Amino acid sequence: MLVEALRQHIAVTGVTGLTIEPVECLAVCKRACTVAFKADGKWTYIVGDLDPALHVPDIVAAASAYDRSDNGIVAWRERPLTFRKGVIARVPPIGFVQPPAMKAVASS
Repeated sequence: MLVEALRQHIAVTGVTGLTIEPVECLAVCKRACTVAFKADGKWTYIVGDLDPALHVPDIVAAASAYDRSDNGIVAWRERPLTFRKGVIARVPPIGFVQPPAMKAVASS
């Protein structure tokens, strides 16, 4: 149901750059109706608590914002409310290395 609703919304609105790939299970049973946003070299988001009857435009808007981002991290103000509230995980891209923490400098 969600996959077809997303494809139909994308076709009607003319959104480009997104690919819908259904998967059998994301193992998030308690947060039913979950999507993942992923792309090479970008952070992956897993977002749940979605309702196919209500949130299709929000899912497409979030996916489009993700697609436009350089690294997959979408600015808070660009996230639809369902994306802000429903993030289950943000997973770093393969090969990601955490930059060293900056040292705090005390002033006297």
